Formats: sequence, C-alpha cells, structure tokens
Amino acid sequence: MSVSAQPVLSRWAAFDEVLAALSKGVPCLRADGLWGASRALATAGLLQRTGRPILLLAPGPVQRHQAAQDAAFFLATLSGGPVDGPVGEGRVLEFPSGSGASWRGGRHREPDAERALCCRRLLDGDAVAIVATPSGLAIPVPPPESFKRRTFTLTVGEGSDREILLALLEAAGYERVETVLEVGQWSLRGGIVDIFSPTHAQPVRAEFFGDEVESLRLFDPTSQRSIGPLQELTVLPLGSPDAAPVTLLDYLPAETLIVLEDPALLEAPPDDAPSAAPLATLLARFQRLELPLLQRGDGAVPRVSMGARSVGGFRGQFKTLATEIRDWRGEGFTVRLVVDDERQRDRLRQMLAEHDLEPWPEATLWSPEGLGVVVGECSAGFQIPALGLVVLCEEEIFGAQRRRLRRPLFQRGAAIASFNDLAPNDLVVHEQHGIARYHGLRTLSTDGHDADFLLLEYAEGGRLYLPVERLDLISKYMGAPEGAARLDRLGGGAWQRLKESVRAALREMAEELLKLYATRSVAERPRFADDTPWQGEFEASFRFEETPDQMRAIEEVKADMVGARPMDRLVAGRCARPSGRWRTAGRWRCSCRPPCSPSSTTTPSSSASRRSRPRSSCSPASAARRSRRRWSPGSPPARWTW
Repeated sequence: MSVSAQPVLSRWAAFDEVLAALSKGVPCLRADGLWGASRALATAGLLQRTGRPILLLAPGPVQRHQAAQDAAFFLATLSGGPVDGPVGEGRVLEFPSGSGASWRGGRHREPDAERALCCRRLLDGDAVAIVATPSGLAIPVPPPESFKRRTFTLTVGEGSDREILLALLEAAGYERVETVLEVGQWSLRGGIVDIFSPTHAQPVRAEFFGDEVESLRLFDPTSQRSIGPLQELTVLPLGSPDAAPVTLLDYLPAETLIVLEDPALLEAPPDDAPSAAPLATLLARFQRLELPLLQRGDGAVPRVSMGARSVGGFRGQFKTLATEIRDWRGEGFTVRLVVDDERQRDRLRQMLAEHDLEPWPEATLWSPEGLGVVVGECSAGFQIPALGLVVLCEEEIFGAQRRRLRRPLFQRGAAIASFNDLAPNDLVVHEQHGIARYHGLRTLSTDGHDADFLLLEYAEGGRLYLPVERLDLISKYMGAPEGAARLDRLGGGAWQRLKESVRAALREMAEELLKLYATRSVAERPRFADDTPWQGEFEASFRFEETPDQMRAIEEVKADMVGARPMDRLVAGRCARPSGRWRTAGRWRCSCRPPCSPSSTTTPSSSASRRSRPRSSCSPASAARRSRRRWSPGSPPARWTW
C-alpha cells in the first residue's frame, strides 16, 4: 500500500515550526534533538516542502557520502520516485573535495565531473541538495560565465565543424586518448569522435558526415560496443583553467538554505585549509539551519526541539529485537527495518518469522502497516514519537553496518587486454598468422579517412597493419620466456601445422573428459540440506557488501550442493582482503551439515590462517547457541584445518 508522506510529516509539529521560522526569514535557526538519520529526513522534507536549494555541510568525506545516501533515500520516499535516476538528474548531489588519485599513479576525473554536475544544476536554477565538506568549499571551479561559455551541445542532424569541436574539447579540459575509458576523455578516429561527458554514465560516439553530426550513440567503455542512440549530447567543462577561479559558494543563489549537521564547523577553518576564512564568515549571507544533537547554551539563536530519540542496538539478538518490536507495536508505533538489498530483506523476513513476526510484504516507509522491511540506504536508526515511527537500520539490527561499495557515477572501462596492456616490443599471437612483435600504433589514410592500425612485425621482415577494430584477433603472448619464442613467418605453414597438432591433442583430451563425466552423470551422492534460519543470521552478520561476482559464485555453488550429482567446481578469485575469501567460502562450509560429511578449510600458511580466521564461528553448535536452539549432540561439527 503506497501512502504519501506529506500528510504524515504534517503531524510532526516541530517540523512545521521549523518551516514557519524559516519562511519568516530568521537568519539562523537551531533544531536540536535529531538522532541518527532523522537529520537527513528533516533535510529531505525541507527540500521537498520549500523548493529551495540546500547546501548540506558534513565534517568529512565519509559523513558527506553517508548524509547524501540518507537524504536521497528519504527524498525518494517523500516524492515517490526512485533513489537512483539518470546520472546528474537526482535532487541530491555530492560535491567532492580533492582529486581522484588512481592506484596506478594516474588521476581519475570523477571528482571534476561530479563538481561540474553540481555547477550545472545550480546554474539551471534547480532545487537540489548539494552535500559538501568545509574543505570542498575551497575547491576552485570555473566562474559561472566561463562555465556557460565552455559548455556546448551536439545535436543529430545539425552542422558542427569538426576542427572547432576539437578546440572546444581542449578548452573544456578534456584529455585526448587513444581509447576512451573514463569520464573527461575524448578520442578521434577518422570521422568518429568519442566523448565522455559527465551528463551521461557512459561515453558517447559521434559520427560525422562531413561537418554534419550523423549519429550519436552511447557505448560501453570496456567492449567499445554501442548501447543505444542519443539525440543530443551536452558537454560540460571540467577543471578550472581560468586565471581567477571561484568556489561553489559563488554558484549558490541568495535563497539557498545552509544546513549544518555539526555547528562546531563554523568555529574554525578546515584542518586541510588552515588559511581559509572561518565558515561563519563565508556563509554569513545565507540563511542557516543548525542541527546539533544536544541543546546548546546560546540563547541568542532561536531553537526548536525536534523530539527524535535513539533506538539502541540489538547486535543480532533477535529474541530481544522481537520483544522490543512487540512493545513498540503495543504503543502504536509503526516499525520499519531498513536493509541494503533484497537478499538481506528476505533473510531478515525469515528471521522475524522464526520469532512469530510477519512483516507486511508491500510495506513502504510511510504506509500504515505496523511492521515492514524496506530496502534502502540508511546509516542510523531513530524514533520520532510525533510521527509514531521507529526506523531500525542494519547497524542496530546486526551490530555493525556492512561496508558498502561506493559505485562510481560514471562507468569505467577496463583496458582492452590485447591492446592497452601492450607495450612496444611485446610479443602477441595473431589467430591466423601466429607469433609477432607489436610495434605500437600507426595512423594511415585509407579511402580518404585517417584510421589507427597496430603494427605487427613477423619473421623475415614481414609486417602486418591490423585495424584497431579487429583487436579480437590478437592476444598477448603468454608462453615460454620471450627469448625462447620465435616469430612466425607471414604466409608460412608452421603456424597452421602447430594449430592442427594442438587441435588433435584437445580432441583426445575431450574424449577422456566425456568418458569421465558420462560416468559421473549417473553417480549420486547425499544431498546437502537447504539453508536454515541460523545460517541466514550468520550470512546477514557479515560487515562487507558482497560483489556481484561473489554472489554469483555463492548462489551457483549452493545450487550444486543441494543437488544429487557430484559437484566439480573451482572458484578462483583475487581478493584484496582475506575476509573476501572467507565471506564466500564460509557460506558453503556452513551448508556442510548432517547428514553430509564434515567440511575442512585449508590455508596456504599459518600467518594467513591467523589473519583470515573469522571472528564468529559458523559451526552448528555455535549457530544453535546464537539462535537459542539446541543442536543434536550426535551431529559432527564443521571443522577448520589450519
């Protein structure tokens, strides 16, 4: 059941009091007593009700991202729209500070791109919430007039001189590359210009016929294949090459409302910019709303008590949680449990069902049902008695909030292995002509158009110019040491004879595998049991968000385990932290319950085992203790092998 939040918020008398005070033009207002993410709820409500731009200041980058996620979630529940929309079109945007350093030593342009989106939305007069840090207010951006002058648009069917376009891209701060992989890059190949502007999550390929834009197409930066057509592309300037740059404050209209989560930010310049003026001086011309948790002693500033309360934590103690939910329901509160994704929602519903609690399946944040589990990103729970609302997040439910993967706004392409990972003089293997030596890119004129080719050198001085569009025909040489490898001869038969011998060996191996798996296909083994609620509790307690590849491996292996056929599966992956491997393998180990055999886990070394040992055991006995159930004494526990 979908219910509008506006009538619900109107029952919050303190919120209406804040609206009334701001409409009267008080220069500064203090609203204390907002706990957890209720600050973000109040901010989203102000944006929705007033239609004014808001600058929300957070102490640091982590708090900035957290506040932006919270505000976007609550704003979506207030407006009924999705949390994630087209890039740059949402009403909550982050204004990052610093530059995007790459682990390879380069520099990503995502921070410049996100700042450009903020500047554009403010210049367009949109009512948006910009979430920034004090240090972000010192980041230079182009003056508004310069930003407008360096912004340009390409439209299908309209004329655009290509040389002027290239000059505009240079003036806009874009980097020319051979292959566009990241935002802020462009490339030129004959009559095709690839541009990655912040206005889209993927780059755009512009095809010219003379000086006319014949087509615009979004494309995948990894595969370089088209995704869909586009009628218009707006290119925003990145960076600030101007001699007299300005800051974000110069883009804010006079009616902007400044919201501070911590009023102490006003008292001193940021640590990373000690020479900057205090925020109180920089923000003096704007109306300001301060949101301290506790009441402050300064009586000169009018204040409103918002009346929000904390909800405490349960740290995975579902029996206590169930009791508290029943008490809240008895007092007339609606209770909402907010989790990160659908999988966590299903697990939590199953755990609540084990304690005789049935959440309403279609509940939203503002629907009248008593208990519901909602998917969203909310950092901390709260209760607001005036609204009769209790919100619990993963941190309160499980004792720790999972560390979410911060997904970039703009798709990054993986370098094409057969091309961008190559360096001059590397050995490559051509599908038809064999081993050659790569000598870089060459630009040649064909049919009146310039095009890029890879130069491959073969034995006896043979040369092959391979169009970049046929990169799929080559791969990097991965055989014996390069000194032991010999170049093949163009047009020779040695490479073909080698391929035939390999085909024969593969056919022989395939026959052996077919016989083996024909035998295994009729074999059977005891099935592993389906997941139980205590295993769902164990899985939900992980602090890190699984990657899509990890979840795919988990689900496929579990599907094999509950089947009757023997399983042959090798899961290989490279994890930066050992916990990534244990989060994946721990689920399968916990599924090895009676009547099936015990499980064992090996590690490459004792030091790795000490680093990787999970803090919570997933043996049947420990799981039974957590879920307050008695496990059969005859059940063999899962076993660790160190």
